[in-house]
Amino acid sequence: MLSELDRYLSKGTEKGVEDPLAWWHDHCGEYPRLWHMAHDYLTIPATSVAVECAWTKQKLVKNSDLFKATRLPEVKEDDETLVEYDYPIV
Repeated sequence: MLSELDRYLSKGTEKGVEDPLAWWHDHCGEYPRLWHMAHDYLTIPATSVAVECAWTKQKLVKNSDLFKATRLPEVKEDDETLVEYDYPIV
């Protein structure tokens, strides 16, 4: 019996998919574990420097806070937090 990941990878790509989140929603019964991971990844909000600039211009961000944010320590791969799921993919 193939795992969800093997079944998904053997299916190949579909042409004309414009909304990946909608595609995963349509296939959540077929790939429930992968759907949860895709949902977590695809629903991460996008941010941009433009928002930070707008907040700074409106005095919603203190200059000292902005300085601290640009001076964050470098994160090493071993220190990164990984999402754990209660069930194996394979």
